[in-house]
Amino acid sequence: MIHTSTLPPALAKQAEGIAKKEGRTQSELFREALRRYIQEKQWLELQRYGARQAARAGITEAYVDCLVSEYRHGKKRSGSSTTRTSMSLRSPLAESPMRC
Repeated sequence: MIHTSTLPPALAKQAEGIAKKEGRTQSELFREALRRYIQEKQWLELQRYGARQAARAGITEAYVDCLVSEYRHGKKRSGSSTTRTSMSLRSPLAESPMRC
């Protein structure tokens, strides 16, 4: 598929210089830029989804930091049988009497 677009002269000149410096065509440069843009948008949407799920489950950033710290230091959470593959989004405060 062929697509034509216009760029402000300064941006077009920058794109031309980058493509030349990297030894590729401007089309390759624009394809990569668009792929990266799409990936960034998908990553941001995934982060928003995770934040919504965490908020719904009552999971805070501080609680996650505490769990990571405990895991790295080999501490076991009392009353918790959670494994890496069986984690759920239930409230962590309801699962374990231990608070960070």
